[in-house]
Amino acid sequence: MSRKVDPQRLDLASYAHHFSVDTQFGDVDSLGHVNNLAVARYYESARARFQMGVFGDDMFALANPLRVVLVENRTSYLAEVHFPQALVVGSGFSHLGNSSYVCSQALFRDGVCVGLCDATLVSVVDGKPAPLSEAHRQLMAMRMIAPQTA
Repeated sequence: MSRKVDPQRLDLASYAHHFSVDTQFGDVDSLGHVNNLAVARYYESARARFQMGVFGDDMFALANPLRVVLVENRTSYLAEVHFPQALVVGSGFSHLGNSSYVCSQALFRDGVCVGLCDATLVSVVDGKPAPLSEAHRQLMAMRMIAPQTA
């Protein structure tokens, strides 16, 4: 089943945040590919750092009442990745809801997109969804993947 991909998602310049990743030998599976769990960690590390730019460096501190919970994660693999390739993860927001949002990411090898990830997250306070603050919404709006212009 083929999935049509917005060409903008395949362009690193579309993403507000870039995070460099060096593949590790321990990330390689028996077929010589960087395994899916390692790729998921690359996205997760980039997403955490990207979100800290919106929610603050103390985002993950236990004393912070705000929590961000991952509720869905969709990953598409477009090409193989091998050790010792250097990679870049691009991150941006593609949707803002009341308490939820989508962080859309792409994995690049030598400037070519080799994977996509869309993570739906929810802002939570005291175990319940909480609306995103206006300040957070403004910061997120500045990091949106811009609509494609014709």
